[in-house]
Amino acid sequence: MSNLSIKAFSNEAIARGYRLKLVRKYKELTTQNLANAMGYHRGNISSHESGRRPLKNEQLLEKICWTTGVNIKWLCHGTGMAFNDPEINQDFSRKFSVTSTSQYPIYNEGIFLDLYNAIIELLKSSNKPVDMGIILTTKAYSHLSENSTNIEELRKNIPSTAKLAASLA
Repeated sequence: MSNLSIKAFSNEAIARGYRLKLVRKYKELTTQNLANAMGYHRGNISSHESGRRPLKNEQLLEKICWTTGVNIKWLCHGTGMAFNDPEINQDFSRKFSVTSTSQYPIYNEGIFLDLYNAIIELLKSSNKPVDMGIILTTKAYSHLSENSTNIEELRKNIPSTAKLAASLA
């Protein structure tokens, strides 16, 4: 898998997976806890979260929504409220810097994909395998978003964050 191309992960799969991960973290579930609650395998949850395995099976989406209480429209498309309960939605929005207009403005700005592309390029230029690119990006994005206050700051920090993430491969 060392010659994995960026096209192996669709934007939709990455976005849905990242939203699933946000919900799982908000509910304070491990991948194993969520998998157990759904009668699913932990590795499959991880594959969906990373975008390696698209999250598109209708029965699976319904199970996720039933288990976590997340709104299917938000999970699939990033629109509407993440949770139907306004208090839960407000707490979730505050914890993960999600606004009511797009529910995931930072991702919609393409920062996650810009970071992914930067990490992949650095891995390739260093002759390192790119198969860990999505995992490194997910971890790096979490670090980047926790340490930045706005979109401009996120964009400005992409090169240094990508460099740090690629050095960990």
